[in-house]
Amino acid sequence: MAKTLTLKRGGKYKVVLGKWAGTVAEIRVNGKSAGVIAWQPYEIPIDALVKSGQNVVEVLVTGSLRNLLGPHHGKIAPGMASPGNVRNAPNTMPPGSAYNQLPYGLMEDFQVVQVK
Repeated sequence: MAKTLTLKRGGKYKVVLGKWAGTVAEIRVNGKSAGVIAWQPYEIPIDALVKSGQNVVEVLVTGSLRNLLGPHHGKIAPGMASPGNVRNAPNTMPPGSAYNQLPYGLMEDFQVVQVK
């Protein structure tokens, strides 16, 4: 997700994430990385990359291999993957809508906050 904002060079700003799901979230300002957010508090300063005028602030969320590698079927404990999940696979392939998938991305909009 990206936003174009009018900011002032020399001001102190930070990006604050709302609800999100993933392994890390990279923050970019005007195409340059401000760093990654991986744990609380879900915020990062961006003032070193801000210029006066229009600035593009982006948040790129990286998921995990969970949705690719599974497990996808049966009684699955969140965060648990084991050989038992394969042994308990259904006899016929269920439709994609029946797959157990985790959501990744921004669930709420991010904020750019001026720090005083």
